[in-house]
Amino acid sequence: MTKEKKHSVFIICLFVLINGFVFANKSMWKDESFQQLDKEQFRRLEKGKEDPLFISKLIIEKANNRPSIYLINAYTVSGIVNKNKGFYVTALDNYLKASKISLELKDEGRYSASLNNIGIIYVLQENYSKAIYYFNKSLEIEEGRKDPLQKSIRYFNLGDCYKELSKYNEAIGFYTNSLLIENKLKNKVGIIYAQLGLAEVYLSTKRIADAEQALAEIDKMKDAFDSESKVLFLRMKGKLSKKKLEFEAAEKFFMEAKDLSERNELINEQVKVTQNLSELFELKKDYKKALKYSKEFLNLNNTLKSNHIKNQLEEMIYQQEIQQKELEITYLKEQKELAKKNENAVRKLRQFDIKIAIFSVLSMLAFVGIVVFGLRKMIRINKENDK
Repeated sequence: MTKEKKHSVFIICLFVLINGFVFANKSMWKDESFQQLDKEQFRRLEKGKEDPLFISKLIIEKANNRPSIYLINAYTVSGIVNKNKGFYVTALDNYLKASKISLELKDEGRYSASLNNIGIIYVLQENYSKAIYYFNKSLEIEEGRKDPLQKSIRYFNLGDCYKELSKYNEAIGFYTNSLLIENKLKNKVGIIYAQLGLAEVYLSTKRIADAEQALAEIDKMKDAFDSESKVLFLRMKGKLSKKKLEFEAAEKFFMEAKDLSERNELINEQVKVTQNLSELFELKKDYKKALKYSKEFLNLNNTLKSNHIKNQLEEMIYQQEIQQKELEITYLKEQKELAKKNENAVRKLRQFDIKIAIFSVLSMLAFVGIVVFGLRKMIRINKENDK
């Protein structure tokens, strides 16, 4: 699954979170300020013009580790923003925190969404075995819930993982399960992506007729294309034409896909389509164009790698800043606790001093009393002896 496609999955998961918020347990927190902050972070995330991280951090700080749906949502939004920045370690940390709180609150919907989001981070890191583990855990929960769309997303994500591992039979099974649900829901976008997954697997396994059928079904719903699904469709049409040795048609589809991916800044698709063009022209023995697109592919691929390295460095700095802030907060708390301990110690010392002073006075009075008593007794005895 491409990075852009994963973003689409996140938006669907986010939609579920927002809707789930309406039916949340009202007995958890009744503080209206949290409700307003929660709405504001989602508004910023959807609009994409303002950074929602400030709001998310504010909720997290104000929550003070008290479990609630607001805290889950704050960690989820923070995870999405960091994921989009390429800060995968930070995003993963936020999703793990969201999953832990969801589990504590026994909120199955949000727990499942958190597990799915964790799986997507592992896909982005190309750790497909771990991604499969989390997608399966999420799917187990969805099997007991009445939300077929979420179940379809899990099937689709698992299909993508098995496709990347070249386990095509498993991939077909999961894509087909996703397609059955999307057909039942009459969800064109879901149908398109499931069919695209199947078409790619069919092309990889040389099932040309099946790939052709899948792409023909997609073509009937082209009114529901978004920019990414259209690029993927054009690339699959190009790959199909190349398999059928229809080189002119293949070139036409690949060039359309290249133009669209450039206009929409879908760099992952640009990388793939330039590689497709290089391979096509090599087959046509047009080595000049093959070399041209091969160089373009290498440049784009290097840009992706550079961006990845840049993101890693930025994340390291970001993590250091977070750790520094946490250390400062911990230091301030320790200073506050130490000051309180000192204050308590001084108060106890004063109380002890007062007790000592009282004891000393009482002891002195007792001593004086004893001396006086002793003197009187001696005087009385002497008087008696004189008689």
